[in-house]
Amino acid sequence: VVQDGKVIVIEIKSSLDREHVHLFSHKVAFYARKTGRQVARRVIVTPFTEEGAQALAEELGIEICTDVSAFK
Repeated sequence: VVQDGKVIVIEIKSSLDREHVHLFSHKVAFYARKTGRQVARRVIVTPFTEEGAQALAEELGIEICTDVSAFK
């Protein structure tokens, strides 16, 4: 998604674990490397987050959105 010239990478998952967080981080890095564009926000939308995934996401600068109506 490009909003106001800023790239936002969003992935929608039915559930989220630490492995998915790592994989998403690698996908974002690949995208940035291949396109040469800086990614302003990294967001995973999911209704269910397994233990440890939230903490890892925070360490990697990834936002976890469990309520789409709260997404800004």
